Amino acid sequence: MIRLASNKDSAEIIAIIDEVFREYGDRIFLEGVDKDLLDIERNYLQKNGAFWVYISHGKIVGTVAVVNDENHCAELKRVYLKKNVRGSGIADKMLKTVYEWCRNQGVTKLYFWSDIRFTRGHQFYEKHGFKKGDIRSMNDGYAPYKEYYFEKTPVVSEKN
Repeated sequence: MIRLASNKDSAEIIAIIDEVFREYGDRIFLEGVDKDLLDIERNYLQKNGAFWVYISHGKIVGTVAVVNDENHCAELKRVYLKKNVRGSGIADKMLKTVYEWCRNQGVTKLYFWSDIRFTRGHQFYEKHGFKKGDIRSMNDGYAPYKEYYFEKTPVVSEKN
C-alpha cells in the first residue's frame, strides 16, 4: 500500500535510507544534504510536492518524493527500497504514483540526480525512459560523491 508520509514516519524513513547508504560504504548525513528528512511535511508537502511511503506488513519498505518547481518540471527525490523488496514490482508502483501526481500537476519533465554507485537503480530508470546526462561532484554529504543527471520528457506517455 502506498500512502503519503508524515513527520511521524521520519525515523523509519531515515533508517531505510541510511541502510541503503551503508550498502555503499556511506551513511545518512542529517546535518547536511539529508536534513530535509527531519521535517517531511514542511520540506515536501507544504512546498508543492509529495512524499510517499510503501507499506508492507505494517512497515515502511520504500520511499519516493517529488517536488514541483512550477515550470512544468518536477524533481524526483528519495527513491529508496529495502534490499529484501527490490525487484518485487514495488518501485514500478511507486513510479506510477509519481506519474499520476505529475499528470495532475501538469508536469511535463521529471528530473533528478542519482549517486553514480546506484547502478541497479539507473537500469530501472533507463528501462522507464529516463535519459542519463551529465555527472557532477558533490561534497554535501558524509563523504564526497558523484551523481548522474536523469530526465524524462514527456513524463507521461502511452508506455507508462
